[in-house]
Amino acid sequence: MMKLNGLVAGALATGLVFGLIASANAAEITTSDYAEALPLAVKFFGAQRSGDNHNWLLARNPAGSTCHLGDGEAYASGYDLTGGWMDAGDFLKFTQNNAFTAHSLLKAYEVWPDAFADLDDIAYSGVPNGIPDILDEVKIATDYLLKVMPDDDTVIARVGGNQDHDNLYTCPTMSALPAEQGGDPRPVYADGKANTAGIAAAALALMSKLYMPYDADYAAAALAQAKRLDAFAKAHPGTVADGYYPEGVCETPEGEDVTYDEDYYENGRCAANWTDGEYRDAEMCGAIELYRATGETTYFDRASALSAELDDHGWVVGWGQNEDYCRHSLALAGDEAAIALLKTANDRAIDLVSDSPNVKGLAYYMPWGSLNSALSAAFSAALTFELTGEEKYRDFAVSQVDYALGQNEYDRSFIVGWGHNPPQHPHHANTLGVDDGDWEKFSNETPMAYELTGAMVGGPTEEAEDVTKAGYEDDIADYIGNEVTIYYNSALVGALAFAASSSAP
Repeated sequence: MMKLNGLVAGALATGLVFGLIASANAAEITTSDYAEALPLAVKFFGAQRSGDNHNWLLARNPAGSTCHLGDGEAYASGYDLTGGWMDAGDFLKFTQNNAFTAHSLLKAYEVWPDAFADLDDIAYSGVPNGIPDILDEVKIATDYLLKVMPDDDTVIARVGGNQDHDNLYTCPTMSALPAEQGGDPRPVYADGKANTAGIAAAALALMSKLYMPYDADYAAAALAQAKRLDAFAKAHPGTVADGYYPEGVCETPEGEDVTYDEDYYENGRCAANWTDGEYRDAEMCGAIELYRATGETTYFDRASALSAELDDHGWVVGWGQNEDYCRHSLALAGDEAAIALLKTANDRAIDLVSDSPNVKGLAYYMPWGSLNSALSAAFSAALTFELTGEEKYRDFAVSQVDYALGQNEYDRSFIVGWGHNPPQHPHHANTLGVDDGDWEKFSNETPMAYELTGAMVGGPTEEAEDVTKAGYEDDIADYIGNEVTIYYNSALVGALAFAASSSAP
């Protein structure tokens, strides 16, 4: 039976339809589609690997497959900050986003391990290595997180400057340019605070738990670093703005315009719940995962108290609102209040499913990365279904996955290289493959050199917004609707894992 048919039946039974039938010609999604798309969504992270880490996307690049092997030298001679994942369509590395993404992927694996396969090894040699591919990918991030504390009072927040956006090259070529043009050694920002350290502690603590069957020594090292990061988070409250962003205006949920002069990833609460410099969510995440890894009740008590203080985040789970996935961990540890808070967040997501002709059936939060918000909400709803068994959360979660895979009014997949009419022009410099610095070539007229298979683009917008038009247009210049990021794909992986598992009949 088509998964969609079962979903519609369940939705009708509960009075929830979610605008599923957006087009009579929209693709029907089957159970096998989820299982087929999931390993591609996982493999995407291999295309974001920095350093000397077998980046499969760059393997055919004439300039080489390694980049930025000098990361860390700008901090101290001989200091190694190579590796990790590049954040999006550029080559910057953010500790917070590597950590949030790693924790998200680990949550998906923890809850639905049967959905994940071992198809390859960490070097993409074509031979399984006995470790699920998702753990191979997460290890790229956790290897990096093991490097981000030069001492007990310092956490590296970001590596790389804005030069990625000034010069059009692939990262292997850019690495060889002078430093002022984005080459090595890249600038290092050693100003991490609790928001950076807390979520990094969470990722490493959960990795220590899940990687133990494969390498006990590595699991122990991850746990030790998680404890250091958690101690740092307690001692350094506050947030760090990781990068450069032009001055602008955000609108709060109350409709107030707030001027900001912040960076790529400021306090994470733009258009969310405007608590000034929120960080307790990340600290709560680190504490609960350390409790689950160690059994030490002081961690649980602190995590539970922080969750109660935070209450409802008022938006959607993401790098700036870490609560939902961590509240699932809290619930598993016995905090029943966490379940109620998850239900509040997911009931809000269901209420946000749109009837707009441009985003019909999508839980629409904002123009930028609309699919990320919807799939993040779906991942959260799937976790909530696992805790409560309430079918409305299952139905909502699968409806959002189906939208991304092709059950939408555009009759197209939003996953590069998969499904019907997928995107051909994601906003991603390494994929374009231009190595002469000519920005005139950053255009749909330039064929993509390499296919970024498995990447989910930002998605459609309800109304025209900056560089994007209303709806969806497959345009490389559209960084709102057509860029990809590691955390977009972590939401896709989590929601797909649920849909592909035995939990979503």
